[in-house]
Amino acid sequence: MENRFARMDFTKNYSDKGMKKEKKSPGKRRCALMTQAGFKKITRRDVAREAGVTETIVSYVLNNNRYVNADKRKRVLAAVEKLGYKPNTAARALKGKSLNHIVFIADQIVTEHFSLLLSEMDKRAYDLGYMISLCQNRNTEDFVNSIISRQFDGVIISSISFSKGYIRQLIKAGIPVVLIENRDYSDVENAGKINNGLYEGAREVVKYLASIGRKEIVYIDRFSQNGHFSDMSDMRYRGYVHEMTAEGLAEAPEKRVISGCGSPDL
Repeated sequence: MENRFARMDFTKNYSDKGMKKEKKSPGKRRCALMTQAGFKKITRRDVAREAGVTETIVSYVLNNNRYVNADKRKRVLAAVEKLGYKPNTAARALKGKSLNHIVFIADQIVTEHFSLLLSEMDKRAYDLGYMISLCQNRNTEDFVNSIISRQFDGVIISSISFSKGYIRQLIKAGIPVVLIENRDYSDVENAGKINNGLYEGAREVVKYLASIGRKEIVYIDRFSQNGHFSDMSDMRYRGYVHEMTAEGLAEAPEKRVISGCGSPDL
């Protein structure tokens, strides 16, 4: 006798009598998330689809680390209950525990300068039992959320373009942040700051050139594919402008700036 159960599709519901298909009720959404191989693991994507929100909003609600309006929060929690979503217990076990991992965010990660800087930081960090990773700045909301969700023990930032708003988000999330002062961070609170001497160095360069009789001194700006060029918040540029003015070499030092290059090849 043919085994009628061998041909059954277990994604559907059947009555005991006649093995006829029953109409699936809205309350049986979980049955649709089964496969012939067995149960499908419910993911945050499934919860987001059910609640009509993004996966990021689901993460905010489940981690309770960002503001979400009451309606969206209610829909996410209802979807979690309805689908029987269970967060990854291994990942949740890490919550509150140190990973001994620091991320270093920089604008350009292929230059010799950052390679040397990372090498020195890595030596110091390793001696203290930490690992350090270099990451290129992407300056987006998703990038910041990714940093927060990975629960790094600290973030070091050396960037001209990384938004101060994003820096404040990292600080608000409870992640220790250290800023290498390539630009003016006087309006950013609750972060460590390292003066790397760019302002003083730029002034010293201009002062030296003036002392040997050089008067036509230009400032060659960085290249940027995204239009992040120097202004007075940039410590190196500020030092150049201030010393040019102090030496009386130019009434408008900003007119002696070569800027606007989008590639090092130009």
